[in-house]
Amino acid sequence: MSIAEPQLSVVTGTTLSCSHGEWEGDHPGASVYAAPTSYSYQWRRGSTSIPEATGSTYTVTESGNYSCRVTAENAAGDTSKTSPSTSYSLESKTKKTKAGATGVSVKLISGKPIKVRAGRTAVIKVNVINSGTVTSASTKLCGTVGKQVRKYLKPGACVTVKPVAPGHTTLAKLTVKALRRASGTYKLTVAVSGATKGSLSTKVLVAGRHRK
Repeated sequence: MSIAEPQLSVVTGTTLSCSHGEWEGDHPGASVYAAPTSYSYQWRRGSTSIPEATGSTYTVTESGNYSCRVTAENAAGDTSKTSPSTSYSLESKTKKTKAGATGVSVKLISGKPIKVRAGRTAVIKVNVINSGTVTSASTKLCGTVGKQVRKYLKPGACVTVKPVAPGHTTLAKLTVKALRRASGTYKLTVAVSGATKGSLSTKVLVAGRHRK
């Protein structure tokens, strides 16, 4: 008998994990042996079973609502229980995180537009994550904007993050100044080099200067 339903969690990147939940144990004093002796798994996207997705983990290849059905078996037979459905957007995960072959990745703290008033400076926060097994090299992050946007935004100096130990994360803070004439939404790219290479994109939402 199921006591607690299975639960899904994100292991890393696009890989989901399914716990087997909690099940009734044995009662030796009453000669009742109810504890499962084995578990099997079946992953679903929406209401459709995914062929060959029968392990405790599953690597997502497209966006959708995912769940996992766990079947517990013992000498008396088998019983199944399905986890709550989890919505996974592959596109947003790919945009926010860029990983290198060394296990180093960079991720924006927030996926929301950065708000700033014209004439002031905003901060872009980026995590540099080392999920590898060795200490990373240094990572350089630079804010860049297109030629037309330079009339309205001025990125600050590049930031260099020192080597990150395995399993650790370092927060990097870049700046961008909204010039006095700026008003509206502009695209800013964070170019990454060093321990990993790639880029992250965010939007800067500038409110016009307040006039009394």
